[in-house]
Order: sequence, then structure tokens, then C-alpha cells
Amino acid sequence: MTNNKNVLRVLNGYFNLSIEERKFLLEEIRAFENKYDKIGYQNEVRAKLDVGPTVSNYCKCCGK
Repeated sequence: MTNNKNVLRVLNGYFNLSIEERKFLLEEIRAFENKYDKIGYQNEVRAKLDVGPTVSNYCKCCGK
């Protein structure tokens, strides 16, 4: 298992999802990997989140 704290935080967020949410997340990740315009896709995701103030120690899962 990795010791990368960013990856572990995202995994922890994944563990907190319901089974249905996990399935949907995996579908979204696959869709992202197949997109030509990855920047546009990332911007769309970020626009749907309320990321709050921009600080360096924000949550990698929720952006807060």
C-alpha cells in the first residue's frame, strides 16, 4: 500500500461512499480517463464544488 498522503486521503473519502456512490465514482473516473479535454472535464467538476477559500491544506476529496 502507498504512503502517499494525498492518495490515502482520497481512498479514505472513497471508503466513506455508499456502494452506489462508489460505482458512480468509478464510472466518472473511467469517463475522465477517456476524455480528450481533461482540463475542461476538471473545470466542470471544480465548478460543481463549493471549494471555499483557497488554502494549501484543503481536503483533496471535497476541496474544503
